[in-house]
Amino acid sequence: RLNPGSVLRTETGQYRIRGLAVMAALRGITSENPQRTDTEAIGALLYAALTQRWPYENDAHGLSGLPKGVGLIAPDQVRAGIHRGLSDLTMRALVNDGATASRQEQPCTTPEELAKAVAAMPRIRPPEPSFATPPSYQRTTYQQGAYGQPPRAGRPAAPP
Repeated sequence: RLNPGSVLRTETGQYRIRGLAVMAALRGITSENPQRTDTEAIGALLYAALTQRWPYENDAHGLSGLPKGVGLIAPDQVRAGIHRGLSDLTMRALVNDGATASRQEQPCTTPEELAKAVAAMPRIRPPEPSFATPPSYQRTTYQQGAYGQPPRAGRPAAPP
């Protein structure tokens, strides 16, 4: 039952997932492996955040799905500039036995395993801050020189 509507952003800029391990129970939905189902849903949310596409063939939650018949494509192959580690982590959480072509790591089958995998990732530098518009030009007061101006009365002209 986790979907993009489950993602909340706090006033401090942190993201939280509302309803983890609860939403399905409240609606009477059962699963053979609810932790795996939640982990896959978190993977789908991460996929959507990275690519702005839903990771399955069907369109959902206002996002376009992947092309039909192609299967699950790693986020860094869908959109340029996606961090390789985040792409691999996303694939480990989604339904594909967790393995990617580049790294044969074990799948993350529970939210706890996924959280440990996130904690083990190297820190990613934040994006460069956007260029701030400089303050508007303000005139300063300064002594204006006499260069190139006609001589004033009472002052001798500068030699040529």
